[in-house]
Amino acid sequence: DLAASGGYYIALAGDEIIAHPTSLIGSIGVIAFKVNLENLMDKIGVDWEIVKSGDKKDFMSPFRSFTDEERELFQRTIDTFHDRFVSIIAKNRRDLNFEEVKTLADGRIFDSKQAVKLNLIDRIGYMSDTVERIKQRLEKPDLQIITYQREGDYKSNLYSLHPQPPAFNFINLNLGLDKNSLSPHFLYLWMP
Repeated sequence: DLAASGGYYIALAGDEIIAHPTSLIGSIGVIAFKVNLENLMDKIGVDWEIVKSGDKKDFMSPFRSFTDEERELFQRTIDTFHDRFVSIIAKNRRDLNFEEVKTLADGRIFDSKQAVKLNLIDRIGYMSDTVERIKQRLEKPDLQIITYQREGDYKSNLYSLHPQPPAFNFINLNLGLDKNSLSPHFLYLWMP
């Protein structure tokens, strides 16, 4: 139901892209962020000391803002990754060139009908349509798709995702301040 950003990037490896009628496709772009706790630390009186080997070594530190030069360097990296993403789309989507993809690569999402018209996907269909298409392409009419299900899961699915723990309330407060969110990383994410 969602082939946005990293999901779309992965879908490009296929020979064809078939999307569900209510899928969202696109969100072509790269995003990276860092938490800046500098003002909070000042308010609560916490100071930090950093020893480093070069003036750029801590540019992703959550304890200070970017300098203008650091922001420019980081933006250059984002732009490089973005151009690579656009190039991969242009290489894998037969009817789109780099410049055409670039006009679509501003983070927008598209519904399935729009995505077909824009040549981002090949067709719209359900899982059963996809299985039939695979059988046709492989010329294997008796092909069977095997899905795995974890014991105790409500439903199986093609990917057999690990189940989420049951929720007992309607509020899920996740500030995203785990150890991984404070370290730098580049993401192909859909950020609604």
